[in-house]
This record gives sequence, C-alpha cells and structure tokens, in this order.
Amino acid sequence: MRGEPTKADVLQYLTCWLCKGVYRDAHTINECMCTYCKGCIYKFFGEHLNRNKCPQCNTELGGKPTESLVRDITLQSIVDWLIPDFKERDDKLKSQLLKQINEKRAIKGTLRSSSLGLPKNKAKQLSQPATSSSVSQGAGAADEPENTSQQINFEFKLLPFPDDDQHLRMPELPKKLKFANKNKTILTVKKHIHNYLREPIDNIELLCKNFPVADSHSLEYIKKTKWQNQNKVMVLQYKRKRRIMQSNSEK
Repeated sequence: MRGEPTKADVLQYLTCWLCKGVYRDAHTINECMCTYCKGCIYKFFGEHLNRNKCPQCNTELGGKPTESLVRDITLQSIVDWLIPDFKERDDKLKSQLLKQINEKRAIKGTLRSSSLGLPKNKAKQLSQPATSSSVSQGAGAADEPENTSQQINFEFKLLPFPDDDQHLRMPELPKKLKFANKNKTILTVKKHIHNYLREPIDNIELLCKNFPVADSHSLEYIKKTKWQNQNKVMVLQYKRKRRIMQSNSEK
C-alpha cells in the first residue's frame, strides 16, 4: 500500500520544463496553463524561432507571446514553502547582484561627473548608490506591470467524467490539480484540454456537480453559483458531447 507522497513526488509537478529545475518566479501562460521560470520563458520568447508558440504544448500565442504570461503566485509560494533555503539563497544572490550594480553605477557616475566638470555637490549625488526605495522602483520598472486581474489566484481539479457510455469518456490529464486566474472562462479550460488530448473543442463538455457549464462563465462564477463550497477545491469534470464517428477504413 502506498504511503504519503514525498517531497520528491510533489516537486516533479513544480519543475520548469525548460531548465528542469524548480520554479524561480513562476510564470504561467494563460492560453494553455503551462508554467515556467520567468527568466526561462522570457529568454525562450526572445531567442527561439518558435517564440509565438508555447515550448511545451505548441499552443499558438500570437505575435506578442509575453502578453499571455502572468505571475503564478500560488505555485511559487508552494515551491518557497517546500524549499525555503532555495528562496533564501535566491534572495541573497539578488541582493549581491544589486549591490554590485550600485557600486558600478557609483564609479561610473563619479567618472562621468569629473569628465563633464560638474560641481562637487552634483558629483557627490551622482556617485551615491541608489537607495533601497529607488532600487525597488527600478526593479519594478524592469518587470512587467503588475496586473492583479491576471494573477494566478484560483485552483481547481479537472477530472474525466465517468459517463455510462464509454465512447463519451475521455482520458485523464497529466495533472489533475490546475491553477488559473479566477476570471478565466470555461472556454479557456476547454482549450487546455484540447491541447493535451486533441479532442475538438466543440466536442468537449465541462460539468460541475454533474451539470453542464457554459463556455462564457468564469471559474469564480461557477464556484459561487454551482459549486457553493468555499472550503473545498472545486472539481470540474469533462467528457465528450457526442461519439466520434469512425470512417470505414478505421472500422
């Protein structure tokens, strides 16, 4: 009989597909819900020839793929909780890097002021390293704007529906527990299922408590109106709407 899952069992679901390490500043693609380290996915979109597609599932992301990325606070907090020393080392490295950047800016500012013949008080201002507040502002400017409406703030389970007709049943997805933005619609979830199982989107039906849900409804709306249990993770089930007709050559 299998015991409780180990840390290694959990970490395999918290690993970046690109670098094969645990997530560092996890970012998820809205269209397909695949997750990567921020540095890994931004580098991929900046250098790879197939940068208009998700590197893992090849979902088309259009001409501006970075706009489909959102910071995955939920997944990153799980990683930080499981491996606290990893986050501490990461924060220490960032702090050292900022210190080095400030020192270089101070030296560069002093040289520049002397070459321009600026007054001593002005030269002193330029040579001073950035304060903690200015550093944080600079870091924020380098990052993409924080959009709370696009944060990963909703978790749910996605399971196959055990229909009496076996032809309407669909296989399980690689991961049952999903993370998304609460405003994402059922249509987005269907696209996610299609990317893994290749079932036509118009033939996928999603249900909550055995009742079909509309494509236009958001995850939050369904949880409030159909699931109606704030203490448990919402479960959505999927099935085929109709049987797939086989051609004569396949029979």
